Amino acid sequence: MKLDINKIIIDAVKVALTKQGKKTYDYSFKHAVINMSAMYIDTGKTTYDKTSAGKKGGLKADIVYSAVFTNKTHSPQVYALNTSRETSTVSEFSHSRTWTLGAEIKLKHDLETDVDVAELKLLSASGGGQHSRQKGDTVISEHQMTWGVDSKVTVPGKHWVLAQLVITEEEFRSDFEMTTTFDGEVVVHLLKRDKSIANLMDEMMVYNVVPVHKIKGQYEEFRMNVRNIFTPKLGFVNDAQGRPTFKTKGECKCRIGVEQEIIISEFLGEPPEDNDPTIKSLEKEAGK
Repeated sequence: MKLDINKIIIDAVKVALTKQGKKTYDYSFKHAVINMSAMYIDTGKTTYDKTSAGKKGGLKADIVYSAVFTNKTHSPQVYALNTSRETSTVSEFSHSRTWTLGAEIKLKHDLETDVDVAELKLLSASGGGQHSRQKGDTVISEHQMTWGVDSKVTVPGKHWVLAQLVITEEEFRSDFEMTTTFDGEVVVHLLKRDKSIANLMDEMMVYNVVPVHKIKGQYEEFRMNVRNIFTPKLGFVNDAQGRPTFKTKGECKCRIGVEQEIIISEFLGEPPEDNDPTIKSLEKEAGK
């Protein structure tokens, strides 16, 4: 189920227009302007169903950095181990029941705060940027997480050391809900039925030019209280204050880094070549 708020508002205006009004105004609504600045929208908090959380989830470890330190002397040597790497936290929210503005889903499900889901602690990302995109009824959010190490490695004489930075990620799925509360007024500006004005508006849309003095007085305002148009028949539920609310439902799929580990492996002699099976077997062991 998906409700388009814009369509609900326009449909309410259509019902409100009298027969004479339909002759007076552009009933195609092609140039109608919806003003929601006086409408209150509270999206509330996303809640997760712990009984469904964790299905098809699990841990996955990946080596994001490897370094070899060789000491050909007879005395211990100290080397600096300093690096940083980025991983992406990806969250997909598929909406089975939601509201939109046109085709766009305006809801934001923020995983940057601690969310306890099936004993999983979603940690705040360290630095990095965040961006979201919409694909159908799914909102995909990606956040960059920065991992780093600033340490020292001591290598005994005639030894070599393999240092690896291993990131463990948690994957899980969970059903979610979010209740949005609406209140206030919406204003719809309807263009009067005038062919010359309509042609002018079409021209403005093409060239992105708005000669306000030419269209002044050609629009009529229609004000409506959302309590009268967001009705239970459409899927809204009134709260104790009489405000219409709408419950969004869906499923969240998330992959997030939860732990970093530095693995130090020490060996006698000199390190093998890069393609040596010894190196590959060690990397496989670290990332198992």
